[in-house]
Amino acid sequence: MAQIEIDNTDRVALRPLLVRLVNRCMAAVGEMNARRNINRSLKHLSSEQLRDIALIQDDITTANSAPLSQDAATKLEIKARKRSTNW
Repeated sequence: MAQIEIDNTDRVALRPLLVRLVNRCMAAVGEMNARRNINRSLKHLSSEQLRDIALIQDDITTANSAPLSQDAATKLEIKARKRSTNW
């Protein structure tokens, strides 16, 4: 089996890629935890209570189905602000 040699310049070039990958993974885990907390906080609210904070159940579902690179809490806040002027 052939061995692949990696010199220091290759290691230095790979380091930023690995750092970005680790940072993205950590951000995804953080966003998953944030979404779990959002669901835990909002799942027991009735439709009327959600309406009081200018949300509907579909807003929560849509925010949770967004990619993990997008902040679900920000999406819910934007929806609520847009809708609060209409209600």
